[in-house]
Amino acid sequence: MTPPNDPRWFADFVENANDVLYEHDMTGRITYVNRAAAELSGYSRAELLQMNVAQLFTGRELTRAADRISRLFSGDEEGEERSLYERELVHRDGRRLVFEVSSRVIYENGRPVRMQGVARDVSCRKSVGEAQARVAELSALLAQKDVLIQEIHHRVKNNLQLIASLLNLQSYHVSDPAALEKFRESQNRVRSLAFVHEALYQARDLSRLDCASYLRDLTTHLLRSYQMSGRVQVRVDVSEILLRPDTAVTCGLIANELVSNSLKHAFPDERSGEITVAFRVDGGGEQFELEVRDDGCGLPADLERRKRDSLGLELVNALTGQLAGKLEYGSGPGAWFRLRFRERRVQKT
Repeated sequence: MTPPNDPRWFADFVENANDVLYEHDMTGRITYVNRAAAELSGYSRAELLQMNVAQLFTGRELTRAADRISRLFSGDEEGEERSLYERELVHRDGRRLVFEVSSRVIYENGRPVRMQGVARDVSCRKSVGEAQARVAELSALLAQKDVLIQEIHHRVKNNLQLIASLLNLQSYHVSDPAALEKFRESQNRVRSLAFVHEALYQARDLSRLDCASYLRDLTTHLLRSYQMSGRVQVRVDVSEILLRPDTAVTCGLIANELVSNSLKHAFPDERSGEITVAFRVDGGGEQFELEVRDDGCGLPADLERRKRDSLGLELVNALTGQLAGKLEYGSGPGAWFRLRFRERRVQKT
């Protein structure tokens, strides 16, 4: 082993260093490079010793290097103090590499004659830093987008509530019971949409909606609207199911029509009873089933004929088609409607 006080020890240390060690004159002609310079630049040592450092610089760095040399010769930058800076160099294969450079100017008789330095490849560190900065920028943009979308949902909800209020005000000028019923049905449909936008406004994740909370709010509103809270109970049996907003809107409108239908027709003559709204998922999380069931008087024998004259049931059929679902219904006891459809389930994280 070569002892540290042997000149060969220092030569070996310089030659085998992991960082680039170099020297060039003030014209830029390279006069010394170690092994790392060849490995990191892609050029052989013999090629580098025939090159000017300008051949390794990018255009921007060449301008910066020329400015520094100009300052040295003009006396604006003096002394042998080391300076630390970054330089962007071009690899033989065209890749741009970033080096952290520590260099000093060697003077003779007060004139700069050559430069010596150590350069460390920090390209990976810079890339990681730039990637992290980009991720932070994108995260901020996404957060801003979510805030804007939430604000849109909030404004849509307010506008829908305003429409429902206008319908309510208009109904005060209507005396015909059938027309009043149409106003109330329209109000409930508008409010069912408003509930969806309110839920999305409050949600942390705008790509999915908690159906359990939404259906409970909807059925509570319908009970108050039909003034049947005292004698009809509504039970919501919904597991933790998350749906895309567009699917949730369609399901909410269907639930609105089916629950309203039960409240209007299932309990005549002040009868009391119970309505059950169940929403389940099976089939590996892709098969959904929405069921509205009551223990009232059951479906009329001429339901098929009435369906043609009922806007509510026409809407249910049309919305079922939008979901590419299947609607079944029957009596015994009471009445039941069951909607089945498929959708890729949104997983809760």
